[in-house]
Amino acid sequence: MIDSLEQGIAPRHFNQVQKVAPKFTFRPVHGAAILATLTAIFLISTLVLLLGALALGMALWWIPTLIATLLCGAGAVWLTANYR
Repeated sequence: MIDSLEQGIAPRHFNQVQKVAPKFTFRPVHGAAILATLTAIFLISTLVLLLGALALGMALWWIPTLIATLLCGAGAVWLTANYR
């Protein structure tokens, strides 16, 4: 009797069979979003290192981060362009 009463009040809440977690599928758009975020992080760090190199006479430490920025940005654009 309690089961039928629970089913009448809130069938979705008490019926555990209907609760199925949605499956996450990794799509190219998710990769593009991750690469775009990395691009922004690397771009900020490149600018900080470039300003440090100009103001304090530091070495060319900004070049590897610039390369990482360009690679991540190109990957994000490529994944976005090829997504269907």
